[in-house]
Amino acid sequence: FDLFSPAQARASMNIQYVSHPQKIGDLDFTSDEAELIKIEKFIKENALVENLQRLTKDYVIYDRRAGSVEEYEKIPYHMHGDGFVSLLSILHYLLRAKDGILLIEEPENHLHPQYLEVFVRTLFEYSKKLNVQIFITSHSYDLIQEILEYPQIGEDTDSVRIARLQRTGDAITKKEFSVERGRKILTELKLDLRGA
Repeated sequence: FDLFSPAQARASMNIQYVSHPQKIGDLDFTSDEAELIKIEKFIKENALVENLQRLTKDYVIYDRRAGSVEEYEKIPYHMHGDGFVSLLSILHYLLRAKDGILLIEEPENHLHPQYLEVFVRTLFEYSKKLNVQIFITSHSYDLIQEILEYPQIGEDTDSVRIARLQRTGDAITKKEFSVERGRKILTELKLDLRGA
Protein backbone atom coordinates (compact mmCIF):
# COMPACT_ATOMS: atom_id res chain seq x y z
CA PHE A 1 0.00 0.00 0.00
CA ASP A 2 1.03 3.62 -0.51
CA LEU A 3 1.32 6.19 2.22
CA PHE A 4 0.73 9.83 1.34
CA SER A 5 1.80 12.74 3.44
CA PRO A 6 -0.86 15.44 4.01
CA ALA A 7 0.93 17.66 1.47
CA GLN A 8 0.88 14.86 -1.15
CA ALA A 9 -2.79 14.18 -0.43
CA ARG A 10 -3.64 17.86 -0.92
CA ALA A 11 -1.63 17.97 -4.12
CA SER A 12 -3.55 15.00 -5.54
CA MET A 13 -6.99 16.36 -4.54
CA ASN A 14 -9.07 18.69 -6.66
CA ILE A 15 -9.42 21.76 -4.45
CA GLN A 16 -10.77 24.99 -5.92
CA TYR A 17 -10.68 28.24 -3.96
CA VAL A 18 -12.74 31.32 -4.80
CA SER A 19 -11.50 34.37 -2.94
CA HIS A 20 -13.35 37.65 -2.76
CA PRO A 21 -11.14 39.40 -5.38
CA GLN A 22 -11.30 36.39 -7.75
CA LYS A 23 -15.07 36.57 -7.97
CA ILE A 24 -15.11 39.98 -9.60
CA GLY A 25 -11.58 40.69 -10.78
CA ASP A 26 -10.57 37.43 -12.40
CA LEU A 27 -12.27 36.56 -15.67
CA ASP A 28 -10.32 33.30 -15.87
CA PHE A 29 -13.43 31.51 -17.12
CA THR A 30 -13.35 33.54 -20.37
CA SER A 31 -9.97 32.16 -21.47
CA ASP A 32 -11.23 28.65 -22.23
CA GLU A 33 -13.93 28.14 -24.89
CA ALA A 34 -14.91 24.74 -23.51
CA GLU A 35 -15.32 26.25 -20.03
CA LEU A 36 -17.51 29.04 -21.42
CA ILE A 37 -19.72 26.51 -23.16
CA LYS A 38 -20.16 24.55 -19.90
CA ILE A 39 -21.10 27.71 -17.97
CA GLU A 40 -23.43 28.86 -20.74
CA LYS A 41 -25.14 25.47 -20.85
CA PHE A 42 -25.52 25.45 -17.09
CA ILE A 43 -27.06 28.95 -17.10
CA LYS A 44 -29.51 28.05 -19.86
CA GLU A 45 -30.53 24.72 -18.29
CA ASN A 46 -31.28 26.47 -15.02
CA ALA A 47 -32.77 29.65 -16.53
CA LEU A 48 -30.40 31.79 -14.45
CA VAL A 49 -30.02 34.66 -16.93
CA GLU A 50 -32.91 35.86 -19.03
CA ASN A 51 -32.41 35.93 -22.82
CA LEU A 52 -28.83 34.64 -22.70
CA GLN A 53 -27.81 33.61 -26.20
CA ARG A 54 -24.06 33.05 -25.91
CA LEU A 55 -20.98 33.64 -23.74
CA THR A 56 -17.85 34.58 -25.66
CA LYS A 57 -14.32 35.52 -24.65
CA ASP A 58 -15.21 39.22 -24.50
CA TYR A 59 -18.99 39.49 -24.50
CA VAL A 60 -22.28 38.19 -23.22
CA ILE A 61 -24.69 38.01 -26.14
CA TYR A 62 -28.38 38.43 -25.43
CA ASP A 63 -31.35 37.60 -27.63
CA ARG A 64 -33.41 40.79 -27.96
CA ARG A 65 -36.00 39.55 -30.46
CA ALA A 66 -38.82 41.87 -31.28
CA GLY A 67 -41.50 39.56 -32.62
CA SER A 68 -40.06 37.51 -35.46
CA VAL A 69 -37.04 39.78 -36.04
CA GLU A 70 -33.78 38.35 -34.72
CA GLU A 71 -31.76 40.92 -32.85
CA TYR A 72 -28.75 40.28 -30.65
CA GLU A 73 -26.99 42.57 -28.22
CA LYS A 74 -23.32 42.10 -27.29
CA ILE A 75 -22.40 43.48 -23.87
CA PRO A 76 -18.81 43.28 -22.55
CA TYR A 77 -18.32 41.56 -19.19
CA HIS A 78 -17.03 44.79 -17.62
CA MET A 79 -20.37 46.46 -18.42
CA HIS A 80 -22.24 43.96 -16.24
CA GLY A 81 -22.63 44.33 -12.50
CA ASP A 82 -20.15 42.73 -10.12
CA GLY A 83 -22.86 40.31 -8.98
CA PHE A 84 -23.28 38.87 -12.47
CA VAL A 85 -19.53 38.43 -12.93
CA SER A 86 -19.30 36.94 -9.43
CA LEU A 87 -22.02 34.41 -10.26
CA LEU A 88 -20.24 33.38 -13.48
CA SER A 89 -16.95 33.03 -11.63
CA ILE A 90 -18.46 30.88 -8.87
CA LEU A 91 -20.16 28.66 -11.47
CA HIS A 92 -16.80 28.29 -13.21
CA TYR A 93 -15.10 27.11 -10.02
CA LEU A 94 -18.03 24.85 -9.08
CA LEU A 95 -17.77 23.06 -12.42
CA ARG A 96 -13.97 22.82 -12.07
CA ALA A 97 -14.27 21.33 -8.57
CA LYS A 98 -15.89 18.12 -9.86
CA ASP A 99 -15.07 15.23 -7.51
CA GLY A 100 -13.28 17.60 -5.17
CA ILE A 101 -13.64 20.48 -2.77
CA LEU A 102 -14.79 24.06 -3.36
CA LEU A 103 -13.90 26.81 -0.89
CA ILE A 104 -15.88 30.05 -1.33
CA GLU A 105 -15.12 33.23 0.55
CA GLU A 106 -18.21 35.37 1.20
CA PRO A 107 -20.19 34.41 -1.92
CA GLU A 108 -22.94 36.91 -1.11
CA ASN A 109 -20.68 39.91 -1.75
CA HIS A 110 -21.82 41.66 -4.93
CA LEU A 111 -24.55 39.07 -5.44
CA HIS A 112 -27.99 40.58 -5.97
CA PRO A 113 -30.41 39.40 -3.24
CA GLN A 114 -32.65 37.77 -5.87
CA TYR A 115 -29.74 35.48 -6.80
CA LEU A 116 -29.27 34.16 -3.23
CA GLU A 117 -32.00 31.54 -3.58
CA VAL A 118 -30.73 30.57 -7.04
CA PHE A 119 -27.17 30.44 -5.73
CA VAL A 120 -28.07 28.19 -2.78
CA ARG A 121 -30.27 25.91 -4.89
CA THR A 122 -27.46 25.64 -7.47
CA LEU A 123 -24.91 24.72 -4.80
CA PHE A 124 -27.14 22.03 -3.30
CA GLU A 125 -28.17 20.48 -6.62
CA TYR A 126 -24.82 20.58 -8.36
CA SER A 127 -22.61 19.71 -5.41
CA LYS A 128 -24.39 16.33 -5.44
CA LYS A 129 -24.27 15.90 -9.22
CA LEU A 130 -20.61 16.92 -9.42
CA ASN A 131 -19.57 15.24 -6.15
CA VAL A 132 -18.23 18.47 -4.66
CA GLN A 133 -17.88 19.23 -0.97
CA ILE A 134 -18.39 22.96 -0.40
CA PHE A 135 -17.07 25.16 2.41
CA ILE A 136 -18.37 28.73 2.65
CA THR A 137 -17.27 31.58 4.89
CA SER A 138 -19.90 34.26 5.37
CA HIS A 139 -21.15 37.00 7.65
CA SER A 140 -24.45 37.24 5.78
CA TYR A 141 -27.53 36.58 7.86
CA ASP A 142 -29.56 36.28 4.63
CA LEU A 143 -27.24 33.67 3.11
CA ILE A 144 -27.18 31.61 6.30
CA GLN A 145 -30.98 31.77 6.48
CA GLU A 146 -31.28 30.74 2.81
CA ILE A 147 -28.92 27.80 3.35
CA LEU A 148 -30.90 26.66 6.38
CA GLU A 149 -34.24 27.00 4.58
CA TYR A 150 -33.28 25.04 1.48
CA PRO A 151 -32.85 21.46 2.75
CA GLN A 152 -36.18 19.65 2.90
CA ILE A 153 -35.18 16.00 3.10
CA GLY A 154 -33.02 14.21 5.64
CA GLU A 155 -30.18 13.64 3.20
CA ASP A 156 -29.88 17.36 2.50
CA THR A 157 -30.30 18.43 6.12
CA ASP A 158 -27.66 15.93 7.21
CA SER A 159 -25.21 17.31 4.66
CA VAL A 160 -25.19 20.86 6.08
CA ARG A 161 -23.30 22.06 9.13
CA ILE A 162 -23.03 25.62 10.36
CA ALA A 163 -19.87 26.34 12.33
CA ARG A 164 -19.67 29.58 14.27
CA LEU A 165 -16.19 30.72 15.23
CA GLN A 166 -15.78 33.10 18.15
CA ARG A 167 -12.55 34.77 19.21
CA THR A 168 -12.05 35.38 22.91
CA GLY A 169 -8.63 36.90 23.52
CA ASP A 170 -6.14 34.57 21.85
CA ALA A 171 -8.48 31.59 21.80
CA ILE A 172 -10.97 30.68 19.09
CA THR A 173 -13.94 28.53 19.97
CA LYS A 174 -16.14 26.70 17.51
CA LYS A 175 -19.80 25.84 17.88
CA GLU A 176 -21.49 23.58 15.34
CA PHE A 177 -25.17 23.62 14.51
CA SER A 178 -27.31 21.19 12.54
CA VAL A 179 -29.91 22.52 10.13
CA GLU A 180 -32.68 21.83 12.65
CA ARG A 181 -30.84 23.58 15.49
CA GLY A 182 -29.82 26.47 13.23
CA ARG A 183 -33.43 27.01 12.13
CA LYS A 184 -34.57 27.03 15.75
CA ILE A 185 -31.89 29.54 16.76
CA LEU A 186 -32.81 31.89 13.90
CA THR A 187 -36.60 31.63 13.95
CA GLU A 188 -37.63 30.80 17.50
CA LEU A 189 -34.83 32.20 19.61
CA LYS A 190 -34.07 35.09 17.21
CA LEU A 191 -30.33 34.72 17.86
CA ASP A 192 -27.49 35.30 15.42
CA LEU A 193 -25.39 32.40 14.07
CA ARG A 194 -22.73 34.63 12.56
CA GLY A 195 -19.30 34.62 14.12
CA ALA A 196 -17.71 37.75 15.46
